[in-house]
Amino acid sequence: MLTTNNSRITEIHKWLGLIFGCIMMLVAGNLIYGFSVISSEVKTLMGYDQFQSNFVGVMGNLGSALGILAGLFQDYFGPKKTCFVSCIATSTGYVLAYLSFKHIIPSTYWLVSVYLVIVAIGASASSAAVLSTNIINFDVKHRGKLVGLLTSIFALSGVFFSLFYRYVFRQDLFTYLLFVTITSGATPTLGILFLKQDESRIVKNKPEEEDKFHDPFDDFLKQEAEEEIMYLFPNQKTKKINSENVDEQPVVDATPGTEAGEVFDEPQKKIEYNYSPLQMIVSLDFWLLSNSIIIGIGSAFMILNNISSISKSYGGADGDQVWLIVAYLIGSCFGRVPSGLIGDYLKNYVSRATLLNYSVLLMGITQFAFSIANLAFFYPVIILTGIAHGAIHSIMSVFLLERFGTKFYGANSALANMGAALGNYLIGVLLASSVYKSHVNVGNNCRGAKCYQTTFVVAGGLCIFSFTLGFFLMYRNRKLSIQSKKPFSLSAGYLVGVSTSASS
Repeated sequence: MLTTNNSRITEIHKWLGLIFGCIMMLVAGNLIYGFSVISSEVKTLMGYDQFQSNFVGVMGNLGSALGILAGLFQDYFGPKKTCFVSCIATSTGYVLAYLSFKHIIPSTYWLVSVYLVIVAIGASASSAAVLSTNIINFDVKHRGKLVGLLTSIFALSGVFFSLFYRYVFRQDLFTYLLFVTITSGATPTLGILFLKQDESRIVKNKPEEEDKFHDPFDDFLKQEAEEEIMYLFPNQKTKKINSENVDEQPVVDATPGTEAGEVFDEPQKKIEYNYSPLQMIVSLDFWLLSNSIIIGIGSAFMILNNISSISKSYGGADGDQVWLIVAYLIGSCFGRVPSGLIGDYLKNYVSRATLLNYSVLLMGITQFAFSIANLAFFYPVIILTGIAHGAIHSIMSVFLLERFGTKFYGANSALANMGAALGNYLIGVLLASSVYKSHVNVGNNCRGAKCYQTTFVVAGGLCIFSFTLGFFLMYRNRKLSIQSKKPFSLSAGYLVGVSTSASS
């Protein structure tokens, strides 16, 4: 009875952690996916030019990239302390930004950027705590679905806060910022109360007696990947022993769902490796993955962070950017959940690297579509852009788990996301603002398709380049998650990353 109660407590904590984790993700994504809805008002209020406005907008991604510190903190100190740090960082950053917009404290664009970096680090701490905890608590077969769900809610944050800003606060910037400050600071307390890791699922790599002498940051600098050995029992039984025909019955370890006398094939040994952040960044697969992240997600954020300026340059009315952002983020949500489901369903046939690479191709197609589209055609194109962005982000997260392990997932994920910040800066700030400013006639505003057309074409070309380079990642990881003994039959499987031989 005691075991049952303990198991029930674990199940309760597991599901409470997921439910309240979803709420935390909904609030944490606001800075990254919701700032674009107020960027036009901030630009006008603060007197920024296009470069300064884009620079402030990209700081949310930079702060998420610096979230590697939050990821390391989560990996070593757990979700409760990480959520406490998140509470302090987000509250402090938003209060400073609010005072800056009120011109109570210095309000230069680079100082505002620093304040938003602090917010983003806090938001990254929340998302790292939620993702890492739930990945540990739930079974490995649900990884794709779980990551897709949580990251889609993270993206839906922008929809929630955009509609609140437009219809509840009537585009009152300062009242809205007070609301965001309070909710963003208070929500991480849910993690302090309800996020609890299932310790039985965490692999102990060192004896308990050595823990007090072990510096956790030594793991960060390890030179060899750490092995975790798991024994997998096949699902099919080979024979049933009849006690009347043998003198002695073999002793078989009891496993769930087996009956006495059933004998299974020899257990298969599967070795998984945990890569520290240092080990990951010296691997070729990390840089091939970074190619997809920098260009694919960088192109996506170029659209999202500039959506207000893009809409106005094409003749859109004030407030149109809200619905464009909503369309983008709904598309992003639909890209994340189905990609997780499809990835799990097809994992015996198609590698995650293949799905990731074709998502980058879709991003390139949408960039070219933007270059020839008019304002009326923006909505279907921007939904497809959101789908591509969501798929890249969701598949990338699961690929990191499968390729580099779970132990350092928080830090490794934050490190990989630095590519998104770099791509956003290169494509969304340097390229987009340079093209925009070259066509400005009066003041800080540009009008017409020429303001962004060159940026769309260059971004589309970069995505095609990334897609081509991605075939190396597909080839190198074609069997990473493929476990089928009867491979899916498809011609040219080599080219599309589908297994053509039985997985060993």
